[in-house]
This record gives sequence, structure tokens and C-alpha cells, in this order.
Amino acid sequence: MTAQGCDLQNKISLLFLILNTYTLQTTAQSKTIDDDSLGTTVTTAFDAIQYIAAKAATCEDHVNSLASTVEANLATANTWTILEARETADKKLAYAALSAAATTYVQKQLSTLPKQIKVCQQQSETLNRRIGITTLAAELNSKPIGADTKLGIGNDSPSGGQKIDITTALAATAATACRIDSRGTVGDSKHKLGKAKQTKIALITEAILQQPNPATKPSVSCKAPTGGTSPQWTSSGNAIGCSATTQPGEMHIALSTSKLFNTLTVTTAKLSDDDTANCKGDADITKMSWPTDNHVKFVKCQAQAITATPVQSLKDMSLDTLRSATQLDAAVATVLGLTKEQRTDMDPHIKRLFGTDPAKFTEIFLTTPQKSSAKYEMPEESTTKAIGELAQEENYVTALVHLKKTTTKKSSPDHKQTNPKQVNLSAKTRTKMTVQAKSANLKKESA
Repeated sequence: MTAQGCDLQNKISLLFLILNTYTLQTTAQSKTIDDDSLGTTVTTAFDAIQYIAAKAATCEDHVNSLASTVEANLATANTWTILEARETADKKLAYAALSAAATTYVQKQLSTLPKQIKVCQQQSETLNRRIGITTLAAELNSKPIGADTKLGIGNDSPSGGQKIDITTALAATAATACRIDSRGTVGDSKHKLGKAKQTKIALITEAILQQPNPATKPSVSCKAPTGGTSPQWTSSGNAIGCSATTQPGEMHIALSTSKLFNTLTVTTAKLSDDDTANCKGDADITKMSWPTDNHVKFVKCQAQAITATPVQSLKDMSLDTLRSATQLDAAVATVLGLTKEQRTDMDPHIKRLFGTDPAKFTEIFLTTPQKSSAKYEMPEESTTKAIGELAQEENYVTALVHLKKTTTKKSSPDHKQTNPKQVNLSAKTRTKMTVQAKSANLKKESA
């Protein structure tokens, strides 16, 4: 290799080293939040707000995923139903079992969907209300209670019964409040929630919000004017004042260092996996405009129970998974009319209908056949489409009925297909045989 080639190779290697280093550093900034990393990734009030918002998003995403999967599973069940109508013999029995098992599985998924929607809706409602309260507290706590001021002898001094107004600066503005810029992530580094079960909750607890003690309490101090001697608080009879021996004093009001709360500390209270009390609501939380800590724990516990269950798609299941997740074995036993003794070992019957190579199950019974075409017809039209398309369209019922009618007609003993050529050939043969017979008779008569 030439010197120039070596130099170029070194530069390329250096470039890749820089890119890899940058990638590693960038990736390291974002973490997966679980029980072990919760305390180091969720540390501020804003983090806590984004964290519980992410928990709500996780539940919503789960329900959306389930709804999409149910729709896809229904299409798979429809595909097997159409194929059952088209096939005959053992193939027909195989698709009948698949169709029955899939339909029952979809019905089960559909029955859980309303409950899961309700749980996620309740969690979202509760957490969003808590987010509103925590956001307001965090926004107020980010500003001082007021500005510093002073009262002294002179033009700015009160006289007689004049009221003394202390200027305050405590205000909450939506534009400057904590934002949830990226749904489902936490912090500037976009930390993401882990899929493993989390047993801790990051909260600004209600106890902190209920403490009436600002971080630095507002104070009034007695100070000397510029260049004066230090005065002190004095009292005479019923009067209290700020004075000095030789010079008057000034009363200074300090508010700029005072915050509403001592601190908005994030807690990560441990929730045991077997603590069923967390999943018991002690009040109608839909009526609570300010959800308590226990309400937050309750909705999180309820949601955790459903999000921990994976959403399964029929088209992605192996034959073994189908047997364990659905009632496929029972369906096979029914279509084959198996006795109680025969049902004790289903493997031979499964192999009879679905073959001996489980690895090819999806390809043979779904992927390939759903690409094949089927005809569906109505009085005004007759169209051919791929079975996989028909299973997802409004024409599914029409196609299914047409296939059932066609298959039944083909299998009928009265239905015999004839070939016109064969009919003509038979007629010619019969004519020839007649002529030959007549010729033979004439020969007999002449003899």
C-alpha cells in the first residue's frame, strides 16, 4: 500500500472512531427507567410530572396495540374461515379447527378490550389531574414569593394608621410551566420506561404539597440606613420599633429568597408485587379533582396488571403457541369426532391435519393460501380477489357464502361435470355401432 493509501486508511479509521465515540456518548445519555435506575433518572418535579405522564401513555399505547391486534386477528380468523369453505377432506377439517379456535380467541380479546379501555382511561384521568396539581406547585415554587423592600424614616415611611403594602411576585404562567415535549419519555435526555414490571412510583407526595412552610421564610429585619450605625429592635410599653441611639433605623422586608415549598422532593415509594391493597380503591376516584397518593398507586396498580400481559397476534404464532394460547386442540378433537380416550394424546391428530413440520405451519396454512385468489359474486358483479384481501373487506360475507355454495355444489353426488367432446365422441361411437349391427344383420339375412 502506498503512503497516500495508508494515510487515507488512517483518516477513515479515525473518522469511524470519532463517530463510534459520539454514538456511544449520545446513547449513554438516554436510559431505560426501571426500579434500580428510577432514583437517579427521576429527580426533579418536572421529571416526576413527565414520569407519571409516561405511565399513562404506556397504558394507552397498550390498548391501541390490542385494538390493532384484534383487528388483524379477526382478519386471520376470516382467512381461515374462507379457506375452510374452499377446501375439502382433511384440509377442510384443519381450517375448520383453525377458524373455530381463532374466532374464539378474538372473542376473548374483544371481551377484555372494554375493561382495559376503562382502566387506562381511569389511570389517564387520575394521573392528568395529579399532573395539573404538581405542575402548578412546581411553577409557583420556581418563583420567589415577592420582592425585597424597606420601610424607613422619610418619604417612604408610613404615618398614622396608614396601611403598609408588601409587594409580592408569586405568579403561575402556563407558558413557562413544565412541558411534556416527547410523549412517553422523561427528562431532557428522553429516558424511556422499561417493559419490565416496575414496583416504584415517582411522586411529589401530597404531604410535601400540604406543608405550609416556605423554603426560606419571609423576614423583617432592622437595619441602619447607608452610613449609619447598626440599629436594633426596641420596645417601649406597647410600641415596638427599629431604632438606634444616634440614627433612625430601617425595617427591611425580605421576600426574594422565599419559595412556596421547602422543596419538591421526588419520592420513590416501594410497592410490593403482592401488595393487593394498592389495587383496591378507597374512594370514587372519578370524583376526585385532587387525586391522593393512594389514588395514584391504585390506578397504576390496575394498569400494571393489564400492560404486563403481552398482546399476541395469531399470524405470528407458531403451531405450538396456537395450541397453548387458543383452544385449537379442542377444536381439532371436535372436527375429528375424537373419543375421550383419543383426546389423551392430541399430537398424532395435530400431525394428521397440520403436517409433521411445525416450522412450515404458518407458510402452508396462512402465508401462501391467503395470497391465492377466490371469487365472490353479487347479482350485478363477479370479481376475483386474494383471500387475504377478502378477509379484511366488506365483501367477506359474500365471498364466504359463494365459496360455501360452490364447494357444496361440487361435492354433491348429483353434480357431474361433462365434457362436450366426450358426449360427441360417444354419439359417433353409438352411430358406428348401430351401422355395424345393421350390416351384420343384412349379411345374416342374405346368407
